[in-house]
Amino acid sequence: MTEVSDQIRTELDKGSRDILSALAEFDSVAETADIKELTGLSNKQIHYRIENYLEHHGLVITEQPAGGPGPAPAKKIQLTQDGKEVIDTLNQEPSSGNVVDRLEQVERQVDTIQSTVQGLDSDSSSTGQTDVDNLQEQVANLAMEVEELKNDPIFDTEIRSNLDDCRAAILALTRVLDDRHGDQDRIRELTADYREDIKPLVD
Repeated sequence: MTEVSDQIRTELDKGSRDILSALAEFDSVAETADIKELTGLSNKQIHYRIENYLEHHGLVITEQPAGGPGPAPAKKIQLTQDGKEVIDTLNQEPSSGNVVDRLEQVERQVDTIQSTVQGLDSDSSSTGQTDVDNLQEQVANLAMEVEELKNDPIFDTEIRSNLDDCRAAILALTRVLDDRHGDQDRIRELTADYREDIKPLVD
């Protein structure tokens, strides 16, 4: 595994990893419906991760087959060699190391949210709304990730409680984004609280 690929691996959330694993189950090539069946992710969740993470980092490529009359054929999603390397490494990871990587990845996502909030326009411009929509997607991903993490047997009761606090902060952040569409002070406050909860778990 190259250093670059190892860095990419630690940035992938559970949904992205599940998509890669699903592609491996289908001999490296599949359609969205196939991935949805194996992972339980929605079409929106799958497309978001493919476009913003997996394809961006060169782990998958997508191809639209030529169509004839009638509905367009489904897009094909294919693992690249780098994607196969990432899967091989994920399969070799011990459980505890995997959890630490995922916690660190969650912390990095909080950084991304905070950076995006700082750049939000206070008005309702199209660019500002796009940023809010992206934030909502990132926060939803965080909520799913923390929900998965808290069920890992490596965590004792106290840490599970901390993760529950993190999830509560995430849900509160989601409500702010839904109700106020970019109240920057409140979002900064919530992400700061979230960071205080998650930081002891990765130190």
